[in-house]
Amino acid sequence: MSIIAYAAYSKNDEIRFNSSSGGIFSEMAYYVYKLNGIVAGAAFDKDYKSVSHILTDNSENLKKLTTSKYLQSSFTIHKDIESRLKEGRTVLCCGTPCQIAGLKTFLKKEYENLLTVDFICHGTPMQKVWEKYMNWQEEKHGDKVSYVNFRSKDNGWSNYLFVLLFGNNKEYKQTCDKDLYMRLFLNNMCLSNGCYECKFKGDNKFSDITIGDFWGVDSIAPEMNDEKGVSLVTINTEKGIKLFNAISENLIIKEVDERQAFSYNICALQPMQKPENYNDFCNDIDLLPFDNLAKKYIPKSSIKTRLKRYKIVKDGIKLKKRFLSK
Repeated sequence: MSIIAYAAYSKNDEIRFNSSSGGIFSEMAYYVYKLNGIVAGAAFDKDYKSVSHILTDNSENLKKLTTSKYLQSSFTIHKDIESRLKEGRTVLCCGTPCQIAGLKTFLKKEYENLLTVDFICHGTPMQKVWEKYMNWQEEKHGDKVSYVNFRSKDNGWSNYLFVLLFGNNKEYKQTCDKDLYMRLFLNNMCLSNGCYECKFKGDNKFSDITIGDFWGVDSIAPEMNDEKGVSLVTINTEKGIKLFNAISENLIIKEVDERQAFSYNICALQPMQKPENYNDFCNDIDLLPFDNLAKKYIPKSSIKTRLKRYKIVKDGIKLKKRFLSK
């Protein structure tokens, strides 16, 4: 089937505020809970230094699965999902495109009661970089981290804040252009090596629905943006259509041209470019304090850098045209 794309967000402001973008995943989860189903997604472990996929069967645990987590999730629940499916339970599983592909490969057959959602993935950072960053922050603030939010909307959706809370009630808030970890991530420096050659881009989809932030919405559907968060939703299968239709009464929706939408979401179509000094960065991870490491490898905003970024966008638009012409 051809791709169908929407700008969408939940009518429930609380759901939107507690989500990274428009709250679409939460609405799908609430629908599945009403069916006595199971929801699988990524949750922080107790010390906030790692993330694992878990299964939940009630809305009280849903908050653990919402919001973005910019690190690799440990996905070891394949057998648990298979068991629930064989019991006849509806399972909604959200993960990176490669995790959904891996789940489908493990299951070896299509289950009608399995609903899969992936998201537009920039790439997943190396676990040890996150641990190094957290240890550095805990040393600076004198206590253990008790809360992490990569995408707080206290400053609005497009100017989101990275927030850490500590056991001694200290708080760290910073915009993504100033936080050292986020700058490494957004400049593609600390991604896992395989992400630079990701094969799960463009039309190589295994999910029923793909969700992500609708960057560029002001140019395509400006009436949808009230700074509370807007999702880009693409429907990939017939099951995806049924699921989206089932929650549509809870959403504000506008169908959009997928060619325009993807032009602002290049990482949906191609992997990020590996920095030329990536191997040097990897070698220095265990050698330098975190702040020195980050400052050494965060690119300077030079004319050369801006030209490289322009080339990435231009090449992505070319790739988009090839993808959409298939």
